[in-house]
Parts: sequence; C-alpha cells; structure tokens
Amino acid sequence: MEMVSRLQAAQYGESFFHSLDPRVKMGLALIFSLIGPLIENQLMLGILTITAMSYLLLAGQRRVLLFIGAFFVISMVMYLFIEALILSRPPKFMEYLTLTLTMLPIMCIGLLLGMTTSIEKLVTALGKLGMPTGMRYAVMVAMRYVAMLGREMRHVVQAMKVRGVMVGWKDPFTHPVSTMRIILIPLLIRSFKVADRMGAAAELRGLSAPDNELQLAELSMKSEDWIFLVTNLALVGGLWLISNSVM
Repeated sequence: MEMVSRLQAAQYGESFFHSLDPRVKMGLALIFSLIGPLIENQLMLGILTITAMSYLLLAGQRRVLLFIGAFFVISMVMYLFIEALILSRPPKFMEYLTLTLTMLPIMCIGLLLGMTTSIEKLVTALGKLGMPTGMRYAVMVAMRYVAMLGREMRHVVQAMKVRGVMVGWKDPFTHPVSTMRIILIPLLIRSFKVADRMGAAAELRGLSAPDNELQLAELSMKSEDWIFLVTNLALVGGLWLISNSVM
C-alpha cells in the first residue's frame, strides 16, 4: 500500500501542472509525440528535452527525474559495452545521443501526465473526449492495479519462500523458464481473483448501467489551459521549423 499512497500523493499535488486540465496534458503528450520525432537537429532536441524535464521539476517530481537520468545513463553504458566489446565496432555515439534526446521529452511528458493527474480527473477527461464508458472502466481499474502490482509480486515471492522455494534476483537470468512458472502463474491467479472482486463491486454499485456516465470530477478548460497548450504547440512547432531550416 505504500506505493499506492505515494502515487496518490503525487497525483493530488498543488502545483500548476496538477491544476491543468488533463485534456491539456494529453494534448501536450500528443504534440511532443508527433512533432518531436520530426526534429533532427540535436540543439533543438536538447532545448525540447530541457523544456520537458523542467516541467517535471516544476511539478515536484525530482525522484522521477533522477530515475529517468539513471535509466539513460545505464542504457548508454550498456550500449557502449555491447558496441565496443561484444560487436567489436566503434559506437555511433551521436546517433545514440539523437535517439536519446528524441525519446526523453516524450517519456517526461508521459510521466508528467501520469504523476500529476488523479484517476478521477483522467477518467472524466477521457469521457469528455468521447471514450466509451466500458473502456474508461478498464483504464481506471488498470491504473489502480498497476500501483498494486509490486505488492502482489512481493506477496507471491514471500509465499514461495514459505514453501521452501527461494527466488533471487539472479533467477530470471539463470533459470528464466522455471522462474516464470514459479512467479507468473501465481501472480496471474491472484490477478484474476482481484479482477473478479472488482467486477462484483462494480456491479453492486450499478456501474454497468447504460445511463451511468462515470462523472467522477468537474472539469472545465480555463484560459491558462488554452494559453499553455498553444504556447507549447508554438514552441515545438518553432523548434521543428528551425531544425528544418538549419538542416
């Protein structure tokens, strides 16, 4: 439950990005995902990356930034190791840097959406965008269960240890098939049981009724939402135009 409480505490913050309409953050993610990869100039990509990372910093997500930085440093070391020592060829560092600068902004904006938007607001926003009620239920349940997945995994590992089956961090690499059988099958069974309980609870609350619109939060686009969205569209579009003119 600690992971769930941390995630909920992050989603219910008081920063500017927490107060933005979720549809604005979805539009921001769409802009960065569609236009960002079209930028080929590394300087423009660097500006875009710094912008996206500054959004996470201003939203108070310092731990997320540290995680992203550690992830790409480790991936760079692994890339250099594979290229130089295993494949015996000079690493194409500039190509890897371009790929990293292309992926980082998209990852940052996606995490910004997930870490600063409560499930209630997200589900309501998806409804206003025309998503069917059943699909919104699926999104809501998935987001709730992803936060609980680590806890369920720990329960399975502890249950295996009680039965005398020791599972260490090396086992997925040394014995992948047996580890999958030991861990994944009990995890799937627990997941099915949780899904049954959630389905029964939803039926008792009348969530399957055709006239249930699942209005969990009040949302309205304010002037600052539009200004922020248009400003970012102009920024990313401008970087793309400058990149094309330089290239």
